[in-house]
Amino acid sequence: MKTIVTIFTLIFALNFAATVHAEDGSMRYREMVEKLREQNKERREAEQEQEQEQEQENEKQVNQTKKQEPVSTNDKK
Repeated sequence: MKTIVTIFTLIFALNFAATVHAEDGSMRYREMVEKLREQNKERREAEQEQEQEQEQENEKQVNQTKKQEPVSTNDKK
């Protein structure tokens, strides 16, 4: 009888330890996923800012080239 109680106690202890370990791993996984999502969000925002800056720079260049184009007053027909 004592052996059976010892076996059930060990099984319960192992099951409890496995449950605690699994929950800890699950929490770590959730934290890792959350950090990755934050990093992806920050990266996307940085890319969007960079694209907007590039578009603004392109617009400035287009406006400058339009101003620099000579206006022809001697049109030949």
